[in-house]
Amino acid sequence: MVALTAFLSRNLTALKVADMLGRSVFVAVLLVILPCFAAGLSADEAQQQKFFESRIRPLLIERCYQCHGPDEASGKLRLDLKSGWEKGGERGPAIVRGNPADSLLIRAVSGADPELSMPPADSGPPLTPAQREDLAVWIRQGAFDPRDGQQTLNPIETAARTHWAFQPVQPPQIEPGQHPVDFLIDKQLQSAGYTPTPPADIRTLVRRATFDLLGLPPTPRQLTTTADDFPRLIQELLASSAYGERWGRHWLDIARYSDAKDGVLMYGDARIRPFAWTYRDYVIKAFNDDLPYPQFIREQLAADRLGLPADAPQLAALGLLTLGRMFDRNKHDVIDDQIDVVGRGFLGLTLACARCHDHKFDPVPTADYYSLYGVFASCSEPLERPRIGTITETGAAYEKEFSEKLKQVRDQELAHYQATLKLARERTADYLVHVVTTAPDVSETAIFFLSLVPDQLRPQITRRWRQTIARRAFPDDPVFGPWHDLLKDASLRPDDWMARGADPRIVTALVTAAPTNPTEVAKVYGQVLRAAWESGADESDPLVALLVSREGPVWFPQEDTTFYLDRTPGDAFRGLVGELDAIPVRHPKAAPRAMVVADNSVLTDPVIFQRGDPVLRGNPVPRQFLTALTPDRQPFADGAGRLDLANAIASDRNPLTARVWVNRVWMHHFGEPLVESPGDFGLQTKTPLQLPLLDFLADWFIRHGWRTKSLHELIMTSKAWQRSSILA
Repeated sequence: MVALTAFLSRNLTALKVADMLGRSVFVAVLLVILPCFAAGLSADEAQQQKFFESRIRPLLIERCYQCHGPDEASGKLRLDLKSGWEKGGERGPAIVRGNPADSLLIRAVSGADPELSMPPADSGPPLTPAQREDLAVWIRQGAFDPRDGQQTLNPIETAARTHWAFQPVQPPQIEPGQHPVDFLIDKQLQSAGYTPTPPADIRTLVRRATFDLLGLPPTPRQLTTTADDFPRLIQELLASSAYGERWGRHWLDIARYSDAKDGVLMYGDARIRPFAWTYRDYVIKAFNDDLPYPQFIREQLAADRLGLPADAPQLAALGLLTLGRMFDRNKHDVIDDQIDVVGRGFLGLTLACARCHDHKFDPVPTADYYSLYGVFASCSEPLERPRIGTITETGAAYEKEFSEKLKQVRDQELAHYQATLKLARERTADYLVHVVTTAPDVSETAIFFLSLVPDQLRPQITRRWRQTIARRAFPDDPVFGPWHDLLKDASLRPDDWMARGADPRIVTALVTAAPTNPTEVAKVYGQVLRAAWESGADESDPLVALLVSREGPVWFPQEDTTFYLDRTPGDAFRGLVGELDAIPVRHPKAAPRAMVVADNSVLTDPVIFQRGDPVLRGNPVPRQFLTALTPDRQPFADGAGRLDLANAIASDRNPLTARVWVNRVWMHHFGEPLVESPGDFGLQTKTPLQLPLLDFLADWFIRHGWRTKSLHELIMTSKAWQRSSILA
């Protein structure tokens, strides 16, 4: 018995090694050790073990481990461990024992859910029917799996559980009668054996205060301030309109504000940002009004979702999302920039580092990045921005010229849209033939900058045809049931099709044409579908619905028209749109408009872009907040999710938001932050020397209504801020 145990132990190790080396080595080892495994099992277990080792494990190694193994767990799902599929990924357990139909694994490999289709197209052909059947049999029999081992937290997740920045704010106790800032700093100085420098003279403090709060030297009157009047001077400076200009500039640096477009090379763009100044003025006013910081966050991310009037000046806050770099209109890079400014600006996290892979240093999986990607991909800038000011007599000329140009743009967009849809419906047969005669092309997943030529099929429509057929090509489908049969066997079975409820027009056309190969089948379907559409019937006709309904493959929202145009008309149309932004330059007295975003009519359901490549589409992910900050998170429910995102960032329970902002305020008062990297509170950032002070300030800031002006007063009335900068 001892010898058998040792032999099994040695061969179990060999099995694991073979698992890593690949299928050929694995099978060779398998032939040696299978009899030994069977020796200690019941007859039924031995049979299941044999089936798993001969059919299932090799299949998982060959087709699944690359994306769901020890090196990469896409969608947080691992299939190299039994505990991996039991726990499941972001969508839950991958397998329901005894029930293949309810198992996500079977849905993924069957193509029943296009957004969950596995393996990805770029990793090879789909599983064969025999392979899919093997998986179904395995699950139906209880999913016997002898693989041991448990999933463990990776080192980053382990470190994040104790990292100071991800812990709740823990304010220290302050002795009664002590200024909290001085109590905490003096305590640290005393423990290190240092003696504080003496206080600065009143003239120095006045200069320090005016430069800190206004960025300006003091006036002669202010220089006469006495020590007793100094608190009053602080309040006077905070009430000055110059305060918002000074501190608004600090925020505008974070928001990468610019009056001109950066990264625009094509279409003759004038590089003008019309009305960018409305965001600048909003920020200045927000600081002057001492707007609570959570509201400042909500307005900049989702002012349009707050129920404000259509002409509310707060809509200008959305300039945070519209005034970044343009990246030559590369949509993916624009969204990456939006994620980056939100992450570093509000949270002190470098979220953009998770675009191509899980963050190398912080607990931000790439799935979290694409959850946020879906939020910003679901909104865009409208052609007509909301007016947030009164039209003056001198500004009326702008309104007239803009309205005329906007009508020209919209008329041309509608004409392009209708022509593109009409041509796509007329070419239904061409699309279907292309689907059955070609493999998926990487261009089919692109959502920008396709350089299309006349007569070229639109790749995006081809992709949706593939998805529709994958979803509906089953025996009982009234339209694609015969398609399913004929692509496997060219035999005509009209009686059987009619008995299963197939559309009579499809059956009649197939019997008449008697197609003998997939191309001929596709042509027959294309002719029947086009004839139904041209008959003038409405969407209640299932054949017409395929070509005209919003759920069908031949539909896209009108605002996406530019992505479907041939290069020449597409460039001309984008140039026409660019002319809208040049009009305000000729009319400087135009009524102000807000640089807003708005939710798209069709929201983006994000998927992970493998290695950051938008043509390599991986697992779907919901629009939701970060894993590390919300363990019990739920998908965003309000439109694209911008307001949900803002609320999650602005929550009192978020350990980062208040810490990040008070650290920035402290930095601008003292020249050095408490946390050495203001935009990165991740695992690479050391615990600040004055963490108790940071946490006290964050807690105090929250308890006092998130008011920045109150925070200034707290800091500037401390002995620490008022000390001399001259060493004794």
